[in-house]
Amino acid sequence: MIATGGIFRNLVLALTIVATGGCGYQLRGAVSLPPDLDAVHVAGPPDIGAAVAQVLDSGGIQVQSAHDPAKAVLRLSDEQFSRRLLSVDPNTGKEREFELAYRVAFQLTGAGGEVLVPKQTVSLLRDYVFDADAVLGKSREQSVLHAEMRRDAAAQIMRRVAAALGR
Repeated sequence: MIATGGIFRNLVLALTIVATGGCGYQLRGAVSLPPDLDAVHVAGPPDIGAAVAQVLDSGGIQVQSAHDPAKAVLRLSDEQFSRRLLSVDPNTGKEREFELAYRVAFQLTGAGGEVLVPKQTVSLLRDYVFDADAVLGKSREQSVLHAEMRRDAAAQIMRRVAAALGR
């Protein structure tokens, strides 16, 4: 009886894997571009460029340097961080909560310069509480949030590119 239970469990597992793969399910962060775009050059600010290159690389897409021929160029531009005060401590009048905003634009062109994905903008917002007594820790938290926002924007850019290309 133990052997049939193991076979049944393996059969259910195999069917689940086949079903999720057949419906188009992908792991979060996985990128699927058309096969003719297997080599992409990323141009733009280095920090967001590195985050996008990491997403492409994890999806099995070669990231080409400016000197190597690429089948497409992903141009990143207008990267901007801003910070807005959300609340003030009522007792001390000091800053208490901030909203971080991040924005970056992108456009995908083919090797011949034809526009494959027109220019679009990705915008993200994050809130964080500021403690004036822990300034060093909070400045580190803000830089961690910046890096996290870039990673989230990179994943969003690649999802939009894949959707625009019908993948």
